[in-house]
Amino acid sequence: MLDDPVFNEPFQLFVPPAWSGRRRRLETNLRLMFLKFRYLPGNESLCQEMSDSIRWRQFCRLGLDQPVPDPTTLMKLPTWCGSAAVDGVNKALVATSAEAKVLH
Repeated sequence: MLDDPVFNEPFQLFVPPAWSGRRRRLETNLRLMFLKFRYLPGNESLCQEMSDSIRWRQFCRLGLDQPVPDPTTLMKLPTWCGSAAVDGVNKALVATSAEAKVLH
């Protein structure tokens, strides 16, 4: 489901078009936030696990030669984008889940 561009759109509003490299990193950070929610409570432990896991790197679309995002980036992202972006992702998730008949 995270491949759907609708999940990145709320965060894209906060990145000017000139920052195209940061747009790609937002997708990686969104996937990292999912892994954090699902598996690990801390940003530092998440980034350490990301360094060691080829599967997590693939999931986050991060090459073996690319550096893992800094834990402070994960801490700043929700603050930087605010609740509007998080609410937008949640709304998109509910709508997509309802469309796929995952929600009852």
